[in-house]
Amino acid sequence: MFGGVKVKCCIVGDFNVGKTSILHSYLDKSAKDVATTVGIDFFSKTVSVGERSVYMTLWDTAGAERFHSLIHSYLRDMDLAILVYDTSKRHSNIVFWMRCIEQYRPKVIGVIGNKSDLTHVNVDNMDDLLFPWKRQSKVILHETLSARNPEKVKSFFKRCLQVIVADKPANSDMRYVQLEPRMPESRKCCT
Repeated sequence: MFGGVKVKCCIVGDFNVGKTSILHSYLDKSAKDVATTVGIDFFSKTVSVGERSVYMTLWDTAGAERFHSLIHSYLRDMDLAILVYDTSKRHSNIVFWMRCIEQYRPKVIGVIGNKSDLTHVNVDNMDDLLFPWKRQSKVILHETLSARNPEKVKSFFKRCLQVIVADKPANSDMRYVQLEPRMPESRKCCT
């Protein structure tokens, strides 16, 4: 049994925004010529965050609309949601994906503006877009980067994991709880 912290991470976003490229960059795989995800892909990685060991399960979801019905069953019990959008395109469904994510109450929501090495066409004000969720005390981290820069990708994931690890107690994987019987207080009536 793994003695560290277990984190379930799901990566969501529209079709062709670079979700798989971000994931490949994080896993030290080539982010070039990445094939389109069909359905769901699964990866795992163990990393160190501070003095804690973190075992991550990474779920790469397909962004095509025909796969949206599959995604909901994989988002359950996630600790970290990574929403990826394309900074080189005008239209991004950030509000749609945030509404989808919020149902599952992840501890941290990471929002990545991918393809920063290309022209910035997406001029959405992220503070305004994310305000309704930040107002609800959701932990949301945002960064604009490129999947071609693995160090920035790893740094962003590490920031997200630091928040989760700080929130989890050392024995977060304990499966059994032993309850100690509590003796009832002696009560005296009419003394």
